[in-house]
Amino acid sequence: MADQTKTVLKLDPLPRLPDKQGPDRSVAPACATFRSFLRRRGLKFTRERAAILDTVLRRETLFHADGVAEDLRQAGLSGSRATVYRTLGHLQEAGLIRQITFDGGRHGFFERVADPSGPREPGDYLIDAESGDVVRVDAPELREARDALCRRLGFEPIRHQFHVFARRREDA
Repeated sequence: MADQTKTVLKLDPLPRLPDKQGPDRSVAPACATFRSFLRRRGLKFTRERAAILDTVLRRETLFHADGVAEDLRQAGLSGSRATVYRTLGHLQEAGLIRQITFDGGRHGFFERVADPSGPREPGDYLIDAESGDVVRVDAPELREARDALCRRLGFEPIRHQFHVFARRREDA
């Protein structure tokens, strides 16, 4: 089969992720996964980290760090913005959340990729270019197209991001 790919930009390679069957991809509760991650790095599972994890696990949609900090304040819990940002970084490294950026990185959010009971599919998003509204769409056909494309080119997908910037039609 002829090589159908053409390199147009060279990026640094992505870090290797554990196999889906490995211990970091188990269906153990997210709290246990996070505790294990922290223990391996010699960090403690503090009350603040527990509150941040709880806040994140309650999120069904995209969120940003300042929103998590505000939720903590409204619940009467302590936790500086720096603690929130550091803990979100740990949650990302542990594979429980991922960072999503829109518009060339000017708008950064996080998305929960693990339910309390285990991993979930990444979200695909439609962004209204005029209002800035971000809508999560569940489109299995996109994952099917991703998988077919990777198979055809001799790759195995490990993750993806699909963002559509759109404008409402006048007749809608």
